[in-house]
Amino acid sequence: MTTVGLLNPGDMGSKVGAAVRSAGSRVLWAGEGRSADTRKRASEGGLEDVGSVAALVRASDVILSICPPHAALDVAKEVADRQGVSVAQVAIAWILANRAVTSVIIGARKPAQLEDNLKAIDVRLSAEDMKALDEVSKLTTEYPAWMENLGTDRRPGERRY
Repeated sequence: MTTVGLLNPGDMGSKVGAAVRSAGSRVLWAGEGRSADTRKRASEGGLEDVGSVAALVRASDVILSICPPHAALDVAKEVADRQGVSVAQVAIAWILANRAVTSVIIGARKPAQLEDNLKAIDVRLSAEDMKALDEVSKLTTEYPAWMENLGTDRRPGERRY
């Protein structure tokens, strides 16, 4: 059985997690510091809370991060219009251009959607397009990682370490 770690069981992520679970996989999520609404969605989807992101990473064969930033669609549409391609092609091209991504899973219900998605391999995003898409898709840093951005002193003249 494949164990899938789901980083963002929000409205969309919890539904994807439930679908993955119904297909026979174990689906984990990290509930530490999450809201009551998120906990409810994860519970309703049958997702298994492992507490921390570190525990999720250790226990997962595959990790999914499904977090649709609000402005990302607008930026992707601008890029798609400039290049004369579909938004889906831009999204897939952006993922393909990310060196940290080792594989891309696309979901098409119709042959025309599959054909459109496959055309993404021919889309070349400029450095400006990549930067814009990266910025709008950036996730907020969650505790405790945000503490790294505090600097070396807590108060002027007081050393942290």
